[in-house]
Amino acid sequence: MAFSFFTPVLLVHSVPRVMIFLCVGFVIMGGLFGPCGAYLPELFPTHVRYSGTGLSYNLAAIFGGAFAPTIAEFYGQPSETPPFATWQQAFDYIAKRERESSTPMVLVFDEFPYAALANNSLPSVLQIAIDHDLKRTNVMLIVSGSNEGFMESKVLGSKSPLFGRCTAQIRLQPLNYLEVAKFLPNTPPIEQVDYYATFGGMPYYLSQLDKSAGYQSNVINLCFDKLGTLYEEPMMLLREELREPAIYFSVMQAIANGESTPKVIAEHSGVEHGNVNLYLQTLNNLGLVGKRVPFSEKPERSRRGMYIIKDPFFAYWFRFVGPQHGSRGTECGQYRSA
Repeated sequence: MAFSFFTPVLLVHSVPRVMIFLCVGFVIMGGLFGPCGAYLPELFPTHVRYSGTGLSYNLAAIFGGAFAPTIAEFYGQPSETPPFATWQQAFDYIAKRERESSTPMVLVFDEFPYAALANNSLPSVLQIAIDHDLKRTNVMLIVSGSNEGFMESKVLGSKSPLFGRCTAQIRLQPLNYLEVAKFLPNTPPIEQVDYYATFGGMPYYLSQLDKSAGYQSNVINLCFDKLGTLYEEPMMLLREELREPAIYFSVMQAIANGESTPKVIAEHSGVEHGNVNLYLQTLNNLGLVGKRVPFSEKPERSRRGMYIIKDPFFAYWFRFVGPQHGSRGTECGQYRSA
């Protein structure tokens, strides 16, 4: 049994069977929508077992009647299969079925943090399942999550029950310009550049684009409209990932306003000079900011570095969208082309 952590899935192109647990909100289904959702159908175009429709329900009821039928359908069992009372029962059932099979199977647990935050014992339960049951099967377990802080501390961290059981890991990087352009095949190249400079390479952001609308309309509807999907996206992500989101927000706002050295960033963000480098390092680890240094110097040693917001969408949002919060205008004239 191979236990692998991926964000998202980038392995096993020829495995006959794939079962996906998608935990967003909470949804468990045979298909995908989350971080893995943009990739699994392409990796396993003919082998993913679909239930046809997603089953959405409250996290408190994840062991109710809707969970068992999804697994039962995967294995071709009667839909009247009794519900699982715990995750342990679910993993035991899967392990039992897979010990009877010689065909490899991929078990994808997408957005693991959502389920684990609702059930603190889940990492320990999964560790027991790996050590005692799944290791005797041909199951490849893939655990993915978009909450990097949780995945690093609660899955990969030395204090995690799952520590030492990962055989491979990938931190998914944003798509590059050429890959983003494929999302917009009928869009003029100059507009593709605008889209990339504004929304960056996150598949989720690109999936929100209205292909029938132009760049200006998409930016206004998604970013500047108070009902837009991305209107508060950076603030929500900082709250999800970090313990002091307000401070990190101030640091990024200072950088967006053109402050580029730790001393000046600290002065304009209200952070103590002795602490600002810690905040900058955390943002750098998350891929949100970067440090530019002279060509001949190393970033970690250079004292002449200039900090920038590295993520295109965050750079655009903090420069143009953030200042609009609290104002009443979201008219067409207030959007900015990247």
